[in-house]
Amino acid sequence: MNREPKILLIEDSEDYQTLISEALMPHLVKCSSSAEAALRELELSSFDLILLDIGLPDKSGFSLLSEIQSNSNTCSIPVICITGRTEIKDKVTAFSLGADDYLPKPFDLIELKARVDSKLKKAHLIKDSSRGIRIGNLRMDLNSHQVSVIDESGRELEIPLTQTEFKLLILFSKNPTTLFTRQKILNEVWGSSVKVSDRVIDVHLCSLRKKIRMSDLRITPVTGAGYRLTIGTHPNQEFPAPLQASSNDEAPSLRAQGKNEMTPAPEH
Repeated sequence: MNREPKILLIEDSEDYQTLISEALMPHLVKCSSSAEAALRELELSSFDLILLDIGLPDKSGFSLLSEIQSNSNTCSIPVICITGRTEIKDKVTAFSLGADDYLPKPFDLIELKARVDSKLKKAHLIKDSSRGIRIGNLRMDLNSHQVSVIDESGRELEIPLTQTEFKLLILFSKNPTTLFTRQKILNEVWGSSVKVSDRVIDVHLCSLRKKIRMSDLRITPVTGAGYRLTIGTHPNQEFPAPLQASSNDEAPSLRAQGKNEMTPAPEH
């Protein structure tokens, strides 16, 4: 990025506003003291991250979080909840509504800065252009619908996807960390007029998750809520050994690794 990240701090305490703004320098922090003021800011400006206090004077922070996640213009912005609520049920509610992190008050400002920087770094791993998307070590060509994973040596390995799997991958890649309900996935990929069962959605996602297992991406199920994309290296992430290519061979493809691994199967 050529500019400093812009953060929206939704917090009604002036003391916290001052402390957090100073701790996050040189990032640009815009403060809103209410949900209504925050929504106005989100309409007028774009932000790279949101810090959200749950206990707002005019509306529940949970309600505001739900509005942020349901708006296509703001749903991809990472949200960190900062709140005095420490009960597990509140954390579960926040994550189920699409929060990316949850930090109870009082918190260490150094820890807050570290969490903010981590979320910003992951968000900016995404590079979108008219030609394709690069997220983590996965590359998607929007013209040819080809998907490839880049290993540690720089090799590109093609991942053969069906058209439905490609659409699913694009949906999640353009909205990292966003929680998608099955209904939302159905509307975005198949269309609201098509009748598709939850089982069909799960089978397609199961197959896609297996095919991208060598990448930095994970499409993770959230019990009773839906699915979300996370980015980062994983302990079980392994790349296949280099393929012995003849003079007529093109770039190595995952097709050579065996078709049985690509068969959709129910998840347990």
